[in-house]
Amino acid sequence: MTIPVSVYQGGKVAEDLKSCKNNIDSSAIIRRSLEKRKKTGKGLFGQILEYLRLRRSPGGLDLKDYYVYHLYDDSRYSFAEKQRFVSDRFYFKIVEKCCDKRWWILADDKYWADTVLRAHGFPVPETQAVFCEGDREFGSVHTLHDNDELEKFFGQEAQYPVYSKPVNGIASLGNFLIEGMQDASLRFHDGSQMPVSDFAAQIDRSIGQLFQSTLLSHPDLTDVCGRVSTVRVILIIQNGEVKIVNTVWKVPDSRNMADNFWRDGNCLGAIDSATGAVERVVGYVDRIPKELSKETAMGSAMLGRKLPRWQEVIDLCVTGARIFAPLRFQSWDIALTESGPVVVEVNPGSSFVLSQIASGNGFLTDEFLEFLLETGCKTKRFAK
Repeated sequence: MTIPVSVYQGGKVAEDLKSCKNNIDSSAIIRRSLEKRKKTGKGLFGQILEYLRLRRSPGGLDLKDYYVYHLYDDSRYSFAEKQRFVSDRFYFKIVEKCCDKRWWILADDKYWADTVLRAHGFPVPETQAVFCEGDREFGSVHTLHDNDELEKFFGQEAQYPVYSKPVNGIASLGNFLIEGMQDASLRFHDGSQMPVSDFAAQIDRSIGQLFQSTLLSHPDLTDVCGRVSTVRVILIIQNGEVKIVNTVWKVPDSRNMADNFWRDGNCLGAIDSATGAVERVVGYVDRIPKELSKETAMGSAMLGRKLPRWQEVIDLCVTGARIFAPLRFQSWDIALTESGPVVVEVNPGSSFVLSQIASGNGFLTDEFLEFLLETGCKTKRFAK
């Protein structure tokens, strides 16, 4: 997915974005694909020819997609199955057709999304304050306008731990988990410290940075994830009906402040949308996404597990989807907390990477292709 220019803010975003782009070792995957030729007989030239055919398929795969999804492996996929994968570079092309642009801001702007959801009675994280030096107002939310007010908030008012994120952020780029303050320096989740003035320099002071109370994990899940995890629920609205098309459990490593899969050590679970049971688990092995079996620690802990209060998760998303109905393709991130499911984020559309890596299957099902055609999104035909 292309990152909008508006998301590039301070140094922390640039640092996180570099980590995000480098999380998967593509060169190691390519080397492994060439090793496979001993079994498949498909060398580099054969792989490139196949990739060029897939590039002309409806999903318009790029070369990285071909290797990240292991599409070179004929023992895993038929050519017809390979064509079901879609590249994230088509994200905006698809979303522009499926979602009314006038509604994007209500989902992408975390302050407005929280305000709308709270007004309709949905559980959302508590916002303690927002830091912004621009002209924007944030209603009744405690607004900090300069470094002195920011230091006062952290020194006297904040309820720790505090989760900090940009108002317009995505993928946890530029986020912080602040555990406390000592001698005018903030202490973060990894034990590092930073003076408040340096922290302020890491963010775009004109856009706004939210400071929210940290959510705690549901007790049934603490053996798997020490921090709160979220479920990505992807849905479409077709003929007035909300249809769940994919669900993924994002599981954070205890060392990480967020559950986004680009953070090394995090895992994904493909979820049966009807039951909330984990059907497949993927984690990183030497910076390569790999399915984890029952014989691995995380595979054993996650496979077959049913997520708590699952029907509540689905009901929240189905009911909430109608509030944002002009966004006909949506994704919801629902935190599984000690007090029940909490809405963390609403997105126009969704990255295809999460669901495709988690499930091992392409996103372009017959149902989704029919939906795209109905919304006016032109797609190519499958090759024979």
